[in-house]
Amino acid sequence: MKVLGISCGRRNGNGELLLKRALKTVEENGHEVEYLRLQDFYIAPCTGCELCSGPDSHKDGVFTPKCVHKWDEDDFQFIIEKVLESDGLIISAPAYQLTVPGILFTFFNRIHCYGFARHTKEADAQKRVFASIGVGGSDMLNLFSPFINFIGTELCGSQMDRLIDQMLVYYCAPIKGITLRPEAFARAERLGQNIAEALKELPGRTTYRGDKNEVCPVCHNDIVQIQDGKVRCPVCNFYGKAEIVDGLLKVTFDGGEDASRFKDNAAEEEMHKQQRSPYEAVKEHKDEVDRVFKEWTSYLQPLKKPGK
Repeated sequence: MKVLGISCGRRNGNGELLLKRALKTVEENGHEVEYLRLQDFYIAPCTGCELCSGPDSHKDGVFTPKCVHKWDEDDFQFIIEKVLESDGLIISAPAYQLTVPGILFTFFNRIHCYGFARHTKEADAQKRVFASIGVGGSDMLNLFSPFINFIGTELCGSQMDRLIDQMLVYYCAPIKGITLRPEAFARAERLGQNIAEALKELPGRTTYRGDKNEVCPVCHNDIVQIQDGKVRCPVCNFYGKAEIVDGLLKVTFDGGEDASRFKDNAAEEEMHKQQRSPYEAVKEHKDEVDRVFKEWTSYLQPLKKPGK
């Protein structure tokens, strides 16, 4: 089997060295490994044209890859092909402003054009496992894990149960600083071993092997929000009740794991229904839509780069 590493930080950065430690362990378990560095590639940003995500992009659950960007105008196609060839992914990134680097978001914003989102036959066919590595200059990586793990599992066909492991290293901003953190290399080695063990479980359901039981049993994150008087996981989109048990926050989610957005259920179908209804309204009220659109697009034009 093959495992692909994706490095999202600086060349030979702290996270990249930990990624290599994890990949070496995977290789020692008899698997093929390779990695790429996003900084080495150009990825054109998503324009929001909806060619890949609009209501006409999926017919009867069948999706044909399509994008306003030509496949040969940037390096996105090469990276996606490497992902599709893999049985496992490890994404490593530094924390920038509490979350993942913009270059990873740029890549992530384009993956709809390859049908990785749920409810397509292409997504259901994805059988790969995923783990994440994060390095931050402080312990304020509040928004890091929810995003990197969501991105990684979307690349597994929007299947959150493909998340195998995650690790974070705090207070390690200096270039080469990770070389003084042997415990981090040991943890990365264990992450690689966990990926190697999870590959044995494919194509069946895989087991999460992280250090602890996080608040959410599905996405394995500790970020929750209060909405309508209930606790909500902002990634998995299901609700529950919170209580303090032995000094720790415990959330019991209504309906269990089957109520999350990663499962087919009534709440998920209702959300998709509400997503589709505005498209129908735009068609129904075409004249009014065109009038208002013309009024506001004709007012105040955007600044241009000098000399253009």
